[in-house]
Amino acid sequence: MFLNDFELKNFSFNSSSGTIKNSIYLDEGKNKIKIIYNHNGTEETATYDVRCGESDDDTNFDNNNEDQDTLMKPYIDFLYPASGATIDMKNITVKALVKFIENKYNIDVFIDDEPFYAFVYDENSETLNIELKNLEEKEYDIKVEAANSSGTFEKNLSFYYEEPLAGPPEVLINSPRNGFTTEDKIAIFKASVENLKDTKDLTVYLNGEIFKDYDYDKDRGIIFGYLPIELGTNTVKVEARNKLGSNFDEVSFKCKMEHLPGVQITTPKNGVIAGTALIYVEAIVQNVKKSTDVLMFINGSPYKSFTLSNEKLESKLYLSKGTNEIVVKALNDSGSSADTINVTFSGPPTKPEILFTNPAKSNTTVSDKKYTLEAKVTGIKHSSFVKLYVNELLIDDIEYYKDENVIKADLKLSKGINIIKLIATNDTGSTTESTRIYLE
Repeated sequence: MFLNDFELKNFSFNSSSGTIKNSIYLDEGKNKIKIIYNHNGTEETATYDVRCGESDDDTNFDNNNEDQDTLMKPYIDFLYPASGATIDMKNITVKALVKFIENKYNIDVFIDDEPFYAFVYDENSETLNIELKNLEEKEYDIKVEAANSSGTFEKNLSFYYEEPLAGPPEVLINSPRNGFTTEDKIAIFKASVENLKDTKDLTVYLNGEIFKDYDYDKDRGIIFGYLPIELGTNTVKVEARNKLGSNFDEVSFKCKMEHLPGVQITTPKNGVIAGTALIYVEAIVQNVKKSTDVLMFINGSPYKSFTLSNEKLESKLYLSKGTNEIVVKALNDSGSSADTINVTFSGPPTKPEILFTNPAKSNTTVSDKKYTLEAKVTGIKHSSFVKLYVNELLIDDIEYYKDENVIKADLKLSKGINIIKLIATNDTGSTTESTRIYLE
């Protein structure tokens, strides 16, 4: 408490009523009284002007009552729950400390911007209780406003209610069944998953690879879809996690032709780009009696260097530069089947190649110190494989456009000759090219 910037210490404070009492001696004329209140790190300041003696407008100030009461503005502090908390109790009581008001009629409560009247305020403990029942899974916003003759104060609280989990996830694959055999290349997929909040806590694997093409019905607790399966043995695994633990289920089933031969090339995948000329080929071949019932072709020419054992074909072959067509064909008394893939080989790797396009010619003269350098660079994968120097100073800010094999850099040239040097590197070595730009 201050009087004319002089600190007063001989005052009394009633925390229940929020009043300050003090006997003070005023100076003749205008006096300034300032009160600072600090509660849990929140500071409130109130300033009052009091005149002693005759005022300029001939209005007399009554200074006979030396005991003046000053009421603080209301104060609100939420006690439970913490703001931003996630709770899993369906019924809770929000608690707040509300000070310096007379009774509950000085308080307004809003739940998600809607007025809420069924709250309880204890004047003795200055505690506000807001009882909430049957919460729904969502975020709740609570606002409390309090008012007295000195002003108003409001405070907000938000929390999220999350339905409690009964336990760790429970997973059961209903379809396909373990040990199931089919001729179809598509299988119906269905699994029951309990105690799961979201599919981000769920992972489905098909033959060891993550599979995402399924739907999730949260209300029924099931995931379902269609599986694109391969000839031979297929495996489906479903993993689920929550904060109480994890669980999984796994089934294996077989895709097998009953009469016609079954053929499927499993390695490499169709459309792959090979980094080397030598590749390994694997295929599933069913319903044939011997290896002579199987034919293999590379770019239309027969290829006999393969083995066949337990319905599995294996081979090593050398690709030609460009697109290569690989065909595996099987025959039996019921007919024939074949599978075809295309594999591209761009040829053995070479050192990077650099061609300046801006400037197109060395010793180009420019008048603006701001210059965009462009160059075509082949044989690299990322801008980190390129180093750019301007007058022996390394430039870090380089953009690489992979589809166009172009690098760009915005430069600030110096007066006179600027020597530009590009170094591109890959596994086979490095290439260096230079050009010159003259700034007038």
